[in-house]
Amino acid sequence: MTTAPTAGSGSSQRLSAEWVEAARVRLLEQRAFRVEQLADLSRRDSDGVVGPAAEEINAALRVAATAALADLDAALRRIERGTFGRCRRCGETLSMARLDAVASASLCGACHRASDRARATRPPRRGRRARMR
Repeated sequence: MTTAPTAGSGSSQRLSAEWVEAARVRLLEQRAFRVEQLADLSRRDSDGVVGPAAEEINAALRVAATAALADLDAALRRIERGTFGRCRRCGETLSMARLDAVASASLCGACHRASDRARATRPPRRGRRARMR
């Protein structure tokens, strides 16, 4: 693992190895929760007692849990690569407050806001995935 990035723009505070390890433990706990959640949702689908509304809710929950699991796995890979705490878009460091709030965050606040603005100006998608957004 490479040197941990400095936490927060212009800050001289570094993410200590202990802090990164604590974040890794939190990410692994969140990952275990999402894996169990997906297993529970699969069991609900297979019990045959759900109606159309419940099926739609379960499908939306599966999409969200799968996306969260992908984010968690990506954050764990960033820890292994030594890039945890750096914005994947601009390379700036993420604040410790941001990482405390969302340990799987991969964008700094400015890039996250820019991404949200760009997403808001795109035309809506068609098809089933668009309805679940």
